[in-house]
Amino acid sequence: MPDREAAPWAWERPPDPHSDWGASKVDPASVRGSFLNDLHLGVALRRARDSKWIVRTNPYEGGSDHTVFMRAGVPSLLNWHFTDRYYHINLDTIDKVSATEMQHVGIVVATTAMFLASADATDVAPMTKLMATARDARLATERANHASLAMLAAWNKWSDQALASLRRFQN
Repeated sequence: MPDREAAPWAWERPPDPHSDWGASKVDPASVRGSFLNDLHLGVALRRARDSKWIVRTNPYEGGSDHTVFMRAGVPSLLNWHFTDRYYHINLDTIDKVSATEMQHVGIVVATTAMFLASADATDVAPMTKLMATARDARLATERANHASLAMLAAWNKWSDQALASLRRFQN
């Protein structure tokens, strides 16, 4: 079982449910805050608002395909719909895939990529605002769930790292 006081992406609390499949040990040094997470979630939430799509998140819990990128220090994302009764079994076939869910995910990934391809210094201020809003919401959720001071400190550190990652657009 991961050390729940060491890393915010490994704590089991609502509304961020974890899976038995992914709840592996996560090296806190391998996970760093990045603007990419809040940007992508912001795009997903906008899509949800416009389409009534249900978006849920959970802190990284380990055991995913993007782990290799994280270990190399490359900001990376995991887009998925978890879990359903067919996940990772022999009945997990294309006829079980939701075309609507894939459309939503595809639009969110493409929108995020298009923004990143055209982002420049003029995007720093609105991104900073988006990230501050995300941080405040995250900390409010933590407080509502009676998070420890260590958890709040870890999320603040993560948010500081995410804000610092915006520097690449200032040049």
